[in-house]
Amino acid sequence: MTGLHPVTHEEPGSARRGGLSLALRVALGAWLAWSVALAIAAPELSRLCVVTAIAIAAVTFWRPAWGLVATAAIVPAGALYAAAPARAAELFA
Repeated sequence: MTGLHPVTHEEPGSARRGGLSLALRVALGAWLAWSVALAIAAPELSRLCVVTAIAIAAVTFWRPAWGLVATAAIVPAGALYAAAPARAAELFA
């Protein structure tokens, strides 16, 4: 039937795969958020590192593509953000 609402044929189980994909993305995002939260709480990082990591996370939640650009722009300066024991470049990436 041709009308305003075309008939779509979905594969069986496609809704389950979509739910699995969402669950996997949420699990990976939670793991990354936990890793960043632990790094932010570390006493050896400077406040500049903490503020930068929070800013990157906020931009990434708002616009993921802009977060990637911000990360790529800031990572080379990571060595200048913290003293030797801390690895700020890995925190930002």
